[in-house]
Amino acid sequence: MLRKIEEYRLSPQQRRIWELGQDGQHEAFLARAMMLLEGNVDRTLLKASLQKMAARHEVLRTTFHVLPGTMLPVQVLGEEFQVQWDEWEFDSQFQSPNEQQVYLDHLFAKFPGHFFNLEKGPLFQVEMVTFAPDKHLLLIALPTMLIDNAIQPFVNELTRSYGKLAGYTTDGGEEEGISYAVLSDRYNELLEAEDGKERRDYWATQEFTSALDIHLPFAKSTQKGITFSPRMLTWEVPTETADSMAKLAVAEGTEVSIVLLAAWQALLVLLTRGPTMVGVAYDGRGDEELLAVIGPLARYVPLAGGFDRGDSFRSVLGLVKLSAEESRKWQESFSWEAIQADSGVPYLPFGYDFTDLQARHTAGDLTFTVLRQSVCFDLFDLRLSGVKQADGRLVIDYHYNENVLCGADLERLCRYFERLITQVMNEPESPIGRTQIISEEEQEQLLVTWNQTGVQFSHHQALHRLFEDQVAKTPDQIAVLFGERTLSYEELNNRANRLARDLQTNGVVAGKIVAIACQRSLDMIIGMLAVLKAGGAYLPLDIDYPMERIAYMLQDSRTEMLLTQQDLAERFEDQSVKVILLDDLARANSATQKWDNLDLHMTDEHPAYVIYTSGSTGQPKGIVVGHGAICNHMQWMQAEFPLSASDRVLQKTAFSFDASVWEFYAPLLTGAQLVFAKPETQLDPATLLQEIQEYRVTTLQVVPTILSMLLEQEDFANCTSLTRVFAGGEQLTRKLQERLFGMLPNVDLINLYGPTECCINSTYWVAERGGSGNMVPIGRPIANAQVYVLDEYQLPVPQGVAGELYIGGAGIAIGYLHRPQLTAERFVVHPFAEGERLYKTGDLVRTLPGGVLEFLGRIDDQVKLRGLRIELGEIEAVLQRHESVQQAVVLLREDKPGHQLLVAYIVCKGEHPQVQDLRLFLNGQLPEYMIPSFYVYLNALPLMPNGKVDRRQYPQPDLYAKGYGTDYVAPRNLMEELIAGIWSEILDRSEVGVQNDFFELGGDSLAALKIVALCKREGIFLTPQDMFKLRRIEEIAVAIEERTNARDQQKSCRLPIGGSN
Repeated sequence: MLRKIEEYRLSPQQRRIWELGQDGQHEAFLARAMMLLEGNVDRTLLKASLQKMAARHEVLRTTFHVLPGTMLPVQVLGEEFQVQWDEWEFDSQFQSPNEQQVYLDHLFAKFPGHFFNLEKGPLFQVEMVTFAPDKHLLLIALPTMLIDNAIQPFVNELTRSYGKLAGYTTDGGEEEGISYAVLSDRYNELLEAEDGKERRDYWATQEFTSALDIHLPFAKSTQKGITFSPRMLTWEVPTETADSMAKLAVAEGTEVSIVLLAAWQALLVLLTRGPTMVGVAYDGRGDEELLAVIGPLARYVPLAGGFDRGDSFRSVLGLVKLSAEESRKWQESFSWEAIQADSGVPYLPFGYDFTDLQARHTAGDLTFTVLRQSVCFDLFDLRLSGVKQADGRLVIDYHYNENVLCGADLERLCRYFERLITQVMNEPESPIGRTQIISEEEQEQLLVTWNQTGVQFSHHQALHRLFEDQVAKTPDQIAVLFGERTLSYEELNNRANRLARDLQTNGVVAGKIVAIACQRSLDMIIGMLAVLKAGGAYLPLDIDYPMERIAYMLQDSRTEMLLTQQDLAERFEDQSVKVILLDDLARANSATQKWDNLDLHMTDEHPAYVIYTSGSTGQPKGIVVGHGAICNHMQWMQAEFPLSASDRVLQKTAFSFDASVWEFYAPLLTGAQLVFAKPETQLDPATLLQEIQEYRVTTLQVVPTILSMLLEQEDFANCTSLTRVFAGGEQLTRKLQERLFGMLPNVDLINLYGPTECCINSTYWVAERGGSGNMVPIGRPIANAQVYVLDEYQLPVPQGVAGELYIGGAGIAIGYLHRPQLTAERFVVHPFAEGERLYKTGDLVRTLPGGVLEFLGRIDDQVKLRGLRIELGEIEAVLQRHESVQQAVVLLREDKPGHQLLVAYIVCKGEHPQVQDLRLFLNGQLPEYMIPSFYVYLNALPLMPNGKVDRRQYPQPDLYAKGYGTDYVAPRNLMEELIAGIWSEILDRSEVGVQNDFFELGGDSLAALKIVALCKREGIFLTPQDMFKLRRIEEIAVAIEERTNARDQQKSCRLPIGGSN
């Protein structure tokens, strides 16, 4: 019979186990022990000893019943102890000691052979194996709803009970112990009591959120939705290392368990690069009266290391020691419920516990020795259990979930830990970040094997020479198309040669910079080739940039000559440059005759072009790329992705960005055709789609954002001329890849990666259908390039671990124009090749199996918005020049998936300026893509305890916050209602007024494209330029109505007057 005691709720420890064990996973929460019994055993007395223990400890007689209408069970105390007892004999005479050990390991791993029923029982299983008359193994197993990892008190009492029954002692543990059911109520009251607020506040002030998101880099999945499938890997610490740990523990006034914990946390910091937090097991028996209690008192308590990779191991040990003491002090007031309510994450990824099994228990001539134990009373992806064996050996058990981590990765991690703990014992004063945890074999693979990219290309050292070779092969083939205009290879070469001679006459020599500012046209490519042929380096200037920014580039580059067009020339009248017109009619007419190539000696170190990119100091910086780098890139492209005369490449990227460079030259060096897109194509997916189809384009380059919008066009599936799509500038998602393959199954998709400082692209990946992971990798290095994933000490990080990407080889730029200090900072000495350089990218990547790279993000504040590189510091610096701004922080936010926007957070000196004033101020100095969409005024910038800006604490922008100066005005007619509805959908606003400014609503060029596309479906025809110029719904609606009326009037004028006979 069972006597139900309903007032005995589950203890906090039991409730934790019960909740984690839902979905049929209770069988994982077991306590198992294997004991060696040496001497003569009386089985009857041994069973009676267990019965006496169960009589004193009611928890051993407990089952768990869920009452009707409740979610949690209650403890039900049985009057009789139920145990499943099995015994058998093992013949070991034909097995060696090693074979016996393997068998014992197998036996322990498979025990028990069935699952416990928590409601029906029995919940105690014993298996006794006899090896010899005086040598037995006793295996016990029970759910951790009944016991925790404090197995030693259990064995101690079992020994004393046996000794008393056998007549060896009068002390048989007869005293009445504390009822675990009573303790359950005590612990529940402790967590709920008002006077426990101080204890709970300690945990409430701890930062858990960031640590909950930290996982091992080779984890297969995250916690959500996975099942728990426990596995174990064991490693015995070498005696010499264990002795060193013991000596260090004595020297630092701590224990070996803390030394091991510090080493474990150090490894996790090296592997995750994050603020790791480990769940550390405390036995919950701080009071003397609890030492002999059997039951689940222990719990895992979060422990933060509070150190970083630059700290020495001795410092790490001291910090971990202090943290452990503090956590132990407050362990009884810790509860997972509050943390899980805030984060939704059920458990910490990493755990740690330590058990000392050295005690031997004797009852007369019978000795009880615990050989092994395994206890699971919480969930972790990976838990390290240190075990001090009875014979003094230190053994480490890695308990892991095989649905998260595979055995091969655990074996690799075990080797990392072995090397780490050996090195930090030998050099405890050295920074842990300098520990070389990878083997020589893995280092050889990372540094050498996966960087064997050497290819011998053409002997030509100049880009224009490669073009001239192609002219000789296909002089009459069409080289360039722009609308209805075309140029053959020979015509293009003649015009470039003619202009190059004029440039030389005007003083262009090798290495001289010549700026080019023009509309997208045939003049653009003629000018670029002419500068190269004259020996100069061209500097592309985007005519849509603010004049102040263009003027800065001209001044900073010390440019003395500018190529432009007649319509743009007056813009540069105030600049100290000599202006040469690209559309000069006399030169164009004379170019119809034959003009020979200029015979200039060029080397691969001669500069070919200068590209300005955003700079963190508040001004853009120029990057100088040499002929050798661009020639290597273009010849790699032709070798890897060959073009022929039948191919057409669409040039649509603004030529001030380096991604445009290969669009120009890939067709011109191979006999293919360069198709100039219309100026508005970059901003209009519908026009881009039309041009792809009209010109039968075969090769297209797009950023993933634009590719996604192209796929939304109804007619994209008819772009069957496309054979290759190159994506770059942003992370390419697996979902977008599969969408493209679904619409154009025969197209090749290539994911490109590379900073401007490394000549366009440094790595590439040919997308494979299917695949795992959310993101498409950036692949392997191109020909003659090398990539290294290094830590802050320029040491290689293990495969799968995040590190900074360094790039070397033929694609490295010459440096930053007129900035030797910055060049030295970013183009560093090659640590693995004497006399060479590496570019320090600031990009965070990791190496996947096979040497494939995966992009993870940025180390600094540089961001990419729709493929455009932005230094947030440059925007902040410009904002802080405004007379009303005291401090400014700019963030790239993605509060709505897939919709990124720049938000400026501002602390003012006095009254808040109007947002439109700030926008006008920035518009005069920054390009449109760098203008924040939102402006949020703060009294002070949120800071972390170390004084750094805490970017996680910045609020979402509020549309109608102070400073926007626009009240809500509802739509007043059908046209305004339709447009307002579309704006609300795209800008994610519950309501949009007709007088709200598009940009102040968070609009940007991407939002404008989406709005134009949706309006078109509703029969409302407007352009992205309408969005940028008119900006308010009421003005856009008026403009559309006027256009409609004008078209209707034209139609009526064309109608015949009167009838016909």
